[in-house]
Amino acid sequence: MPQITWNTTFSLKNLELDEQHKRLVAIINNLHDTITQGQGLQSIREVFSALVITIKSHFISEEQLMRQYAFPGLAHHKQEHDNLIEQIDITSKRVAAGNNELTRDVQQYVASWWLSHIENDYREFGPFLKNKGLKQF
Repeated sequence: MPQITWNTTFSLKNLELDEQHKRLVAIINNLHDTITQGQGLQSIREVFSALVITIKSHFISEEQLMRQYAFPGLAHHKQEHDNLIEQIDITSKRVAAGNNELTRDVQQYVASWWLSHIENDYREFGPFLKNKGLKQF
């Protein structure tokens, strides 16, 4: 899968969430580069670790915002998050054990998941936040 290029269709019109999403895209792309350029297992581990930390932190922040504003799609959204975290946790253990062959598959999976998630699951959340009066930009 090629790198993800951020574009305005991904925007939720919420500065905090958009910045978090841009950071996730940057790390996904960095993982892609690290793998395709053959930078070695240690570099792959470092970037993958940064991706895991960033994803988990983002999900906590996002779910908190959804709870705060009583977003009706929270349960579905959280299940999507939990599914990705489960997949990433399994892969993290394999990468830590030295199996970097799975990392390319996971990078592609995460990139595909993110694109699907942002294009489908967020279509309701951005307008929902706007209707709740959350500051837009």
